[in-house]
This record gives sequence, C-alpha cells and structure tokens, in this order.
Amino acid sequence: MNAIISLGRSAMDLKNNRKIVQKEIISELLSNLLSDAISVEHQYFKGAGVKDLSMSEINIINAIAKDENPTMSSIAERLCLTNGTITTSVKKLEKKLYVIRKEDHYDRRYKHVYLTTKGKDIFALHNAFQEEMVSQVCDSPELMKEDHLIDLLSKLSGFVNDIKYKYEVEK
Repeated sequence: MNAIISLGRSAMDLKNNRKIVQKEIISELLSNLLSDAISVEHQYFKGAGVKDLSMSEINIINAIAKDENPTMSSIAERLCLTNGTITTSVKKLEKKLYVIRKEDHYDRRYKHVYLTTKGKDIFALHNAFQEEMVSQVCDSPELMKEDHLIDLLSKLSGFVNDIKYKYEVEK
C-alpha cells in the first residue's frame, strides 16, 4: 500500500515539477521576446536606412497614424505618456520632418499632429515589419490549426490591459 502511495506522490511531484519548469521556460521566452522584438525592429529600421529615429519616436509615429484625429493629448493617452513628453518628442519629429502640428480651427489650445510623407513611409515600414513577423507565425499550420495561439495572445493582451488600466486608475 505504501508503494502505491509513494508512486502517487512521485507522479504528483513530477507533474508539479513539470509545471514549474514550464513556467520558468515561458517566463524566459516572454522576457526575451519582449526585449528582443524592440531591438530587432530597430535594427530592421536601420537596415532600411532609417537612422535618425529612436523606437520611442517610431512608436509615436505609429500612434499618430492609428489615431483618427490625433492631438497631443490623444497621443499621450494612447501611449500612456505625459503631455510634456509627447510635446517634446513631437517637436523633435517635426524638426526631422516626420510630422507637422496644426492648431485646431475652433480651439487654439489644441494642436493636431499629422504625418508627413516621410512619416507615412515610416508607418508603412513598421507595417511591413509587423506583416513579416506575423507571417512567420501564421505560416505554421500546426500553430494555427486550433485557436490556441490566439487564445494565448488574447490572455496575455488582457493581462497587459488589466495592469495598464489598474495604473491609470491609480494616477
């Protein structure tokens, strides 16, 4: 009887150890993925001849492109940055000819931000990078067969949004 109990405990210990190892592997993979993705995208831009932009500036360009009526405040809100940080960055982007700022016709306190052709080219390059990255994953039929990857990424996105919301509420 003791041998059976011992075997049962060994099997449970093995399952618990496997879960611990899996969590450690996932933690390492996510950590590396997040830091490497930013670095690789920056290298991608440099390889395409874009050497005068930081990844922060590229993120701001993307936020402007995705906003229907971008103002300094809406960009700051989208990126969870202060208005001062966005103002400083947008001024730099304007000097580099990636964006232009225009006063609101009805309220001079608001500045709208628009991409120039040069800025639109950066956004297109970002989309090309994203498309290439997503294609690498989606071209794997076994990953896409079931919706496991979509479920996993949805849960991860939900976690990030929950944390983001939590800290926005605490401000």
